[in-house]
Amino acid sequence: MGSEQQLDVSILAAPHVTDALGAKVAEAEGKTVREILKSARRDDLIQDIDEAAQAKLWELYKASVVMCRRVIQISLFDCIKGLDERAVSKAVEGLGYKLDRLDRLTLGPLLDIEKALEQPLFDSYQRELAKRIKETGDGGAHKKIELEPDFVDTCIRESAVIAAMLVSRTRKPA
Repeated sequence: MGSEQQLDVSILAAPHVTDALGAKVAEAEGKTVREILKSARRDDLIQDIDEAAQAKLWELYKASVVMCRRVIQISLFDCIKGLDERAVSKAVEGLGYKLDRLDRLTLGPLLDIEKALEQPLFDSYQRELAKRIKETGDGGAHKKIELEPDFVDTCIRESAVIAAMLVSRTRKPA
């Protein structure tokens, strides 16, 4: 049968993946995402960000964006939960959601609540990106959509920065 040929991996292009955990977060005095999440003991979010990056490396772009959606959803829920109950209640008032059921809300309703807050948590860029990640992640493996690697890199990096920003706002001063 002949000898097996081995693939020379040195000729393969190195896949580009943004170092999302090394990104600096302006709202947290320039600390990195990893520093913020580690000090807040949010290894769950670090693991999800790593999983999104790993999925991207394997060219599982939809799965990567679904993990990004999860990162934003979890961190946004935790941040909203940590806000003054009156502020959240006022935001929820006209949306038809119930305060005692916030833990069952998906990213879409959480984004509605965030936008309705008197002092929103996101700037317009972050909100728009979170909305795009939500919509792309909603499709998951069910819709026939093509994602560009650069878009997925942006999703990974920005969802990590958003999560760290929200975690830094949630933390209580020592």
